[in-house]
Amino acid sequence: MTTKLITTILAGVALAACTTSGKKTAGEGDLAKSTGESVVQQQGRSEPVVSQHERKYWLDMRQSKGILPRIDGALATGEATAALDLARGYLAKHPGEPRAMMALSAALVMNRSYDLAAYYAGLVEKQQPGNASALNVKGMAAMLTPKARLADFQKAIALFQAALDADGTHVAAGLNLGSLYLELGNAKAAGEVFAKTAQRCDDCTAALMGHGIAMARSQQKEKAVKSFESVLARHGRHTGAMYQLALVYKNGYNDRKKAEKYLFQILAEKSPADQYAKERAQTVLRVLKGEASSEERTMIAEDEGETTAPAAAKEDKNDAELLMTGAEFD
Repeated sequence: MTTKLITTILAGVALAACTTSGKKTAGEGDLAKSTGESVVQQQGRSEPVVSQHERKYWLDMRQSKGILPRIDGALATGEATAALDLARGYLAKHPGEPRAMMALSAALVMNRSYDLAAYYAGLVEKQQPGNASALNVKGMAAMLTPKARLADFQKAIALFQAALDADGTHVAAGLNLGSLYLELGNAKAAGEVFAKTAQRCDDCTAALMGHGIAMARSQQKEKAVKSFESVLARHGRHTGAMYQLALVYKNGYNDRKKAEKYLFQILAEKSPADQYAKERAQTVLRVLKGEASSEERTMIAEDEGETTAPAAAKEDKNDAELLMTGAEFD
């Protein structure tokens, strides 16, 4: 699959350490226990996409005496190798423990060991039939099969949907399913999935961004604008939402002035984390001025959804941008 789509939605690797209803849980300061709540996190970034806590909370969790809470913290902060080592160490003393195997599976996905991740997820599912996180990981493995074909994508869709049906609070499979539908060019189905997922995660940024992109590609520009503006209302300045708004005003409304307003706002951002969005904004500005190269015009067309045919996943650094995995913790 191409990585541009998911980069546009999430701007990084998304991984879910567990499932959530979007509500706070009791005893959230007790680091001796696993939290039992959602972490949909972006590897290599400073903040989660969906979490009840700040990054500092998960860094503190990493210092807990309990192994399982430390695994939670490692998954939430994107420390794939640490999570892998901790999970393996725990399973050496507690063979077959479902929660630890699910954590191991999540860590393996972070390390792009998809077949092995699916194997451990399958072991969990044998012990706990209908485990949503296990179904979700198996869906990821199917989607990321080398030289994946349509049948693999259809299998992944079925597994993601099964995860959502099995657990009414599960989030990660909804983000995966919506993103896969977008990649396959089915914006209508993607919009429906992202809308339902947003309800589950209390209008989390990932779901709102996915919904906005789906609406833009369905030519429902007013709904697209509403989704992206909802993200800005929560975050103040979110370069991904501003970039998508610029595309909507450029293509949907043919309003060059408003498009340029958001593009210049992106360029004014000072955070190094916004460099990708700045490069995209500069490219769109060149397109508006008629100065863009054919390669740049093609790149922006892909962002706009004009090319949506799925391709097989490639083994490179950016492939992880396609991943969202859930490991359920009690």
